[in-house]
Amino acid sequence: MSLAIRRPRLSILGRFSGGSPRRGRRRSRTARRTTRRSASTRIPLTYPIGREAAQALGNPVRRRRTYTIPLPDELGAEISLPALPRLRIGRRTLTLLLLLAWLLTAHRAWVSDEFRINDVTVEGAGLLSVAQIESIARLSGSHIFVMDPEAAEQRLVSYPEIDAAQVRLLWPGNKVAIRVEERRPIVEWHDGGKTWWLSASGVAFIQRQPYKAMVEVTSTESVLEISQDALVPAINPEVLWSAVMLSEQLPYATDLTYSADHGFGFDDPRGWHVLFGQGGDIDTRLTVYEAIALSLVEQGLRAVAVSVEDPASPYYKLTR
Repeated sequence: MSLAIRRPRLSILGRFSGGSPRRGRRRSRTARRTTRRSASTRIPLTYPIGREAAQALGNPVRRRRTYTIPLPDELGAEISLPALPRLRIGRRTLTLLLLLAWLLTAHRAWVSDEFRINDVTVEGAGLLSVAQIESIARLSGSHIFVMDPEAAEQRLVSYPEIDAAQVRLLWPGNKVAIRVEERRPIVEWHDGGKTWWLSASGVAFIQRQPYKAMVEVTSTESVLEISQDALVPAINPEVLWSAVMLSEQLPYATDLTYSADHGFGFDDPRGWHVLFGQGGDIDTRLTVYEAIALSLVEQGLRAVAVSVEDPASPYYKLTR
C-alpha cells in the first residue's frame, strides 16, 4: 500500500491575485519532501500470513492430498498417509517419449523378418532360369523399406538376354513380382570355335540351355566383334536377316558358312559349293542362283562352285 500526495498546482491567476511568490515556492518544496518520504515508507504488497487469514482474503492454499486407512475397531484409530504427487508431463517429456517409441518401432521393423522379401515370382523367363533372374535382381532377403525396384530393373536389363524388365512390390505382404522380356535368339553362330546366340538386333550372348531350332552359321575365323558392353551389337543385323531369309528360301541350305571375303556359303546337295555373298537384294540372288542350278542340271554339267556374290556377274566352275 502506498500513499500518494498530489502536488499543489499554482494557478497563474492566484500568483497575480495577491499571493506571495516566496510562499508558493516554500509550499512546493514541502510537497516534494512529503512525496519522497511516502515513497521510501511504502507498505510491502506481499507478506507472510496464516492459512486462515489467506482463506479469509480469498487466496487459495494448495493442500496435499492424503489417504485415510482405517485400522481395526479394537485399536480405535486410523492412519492418514500422504498421497503420491501428481505426475505432470510437459511438452519436452512428451516429445522425448514419442521419439523413443518411434525409435523402438523402427528398430523392430528393421530387424524383423516380417519386413524382408522372402517370396519372388518371375514371369517370362525362358533363356534364363528363375534362379538366375532372382540372383541378378538381388532382392531375396532385402528389406522392403530400402528395396529399389528401378535399380533391380537396371541390373536385369544390363544382361544381353533381357530386353525389358518390370519389378513390382506387392502389398500387403513382402512379395515381389518380376516380369521380363527376353531377346529371342535367331542365329546360332559358331565363331572360331566359340558358340554365340545372336538376337535380331545383333546382340550376342552365350548359350545357356537348349533352345528351339535356329539358323546355324559357322565361321572358321572369328568375325564377331564382342565388346565389353554386352548390349553393343556384335554384327550388323542385316547380315543375320540375310542368313534367316536364305535358310527359309532354301531349306536344304542347313549348314551355312560365313567369311569376311565371300559372305555366306553352303553346300548344295547336287554336288557344288555356293558362294552367296551378303546383304543386297536376297530375292534377286535367289532367282539368279536357281536359274544357274537348273541350267547345270539340264545340261548334265558337274560344277564345283557357283557364285552369286554379284548377281550382275555370276559364275560357276566345272570339274575337270
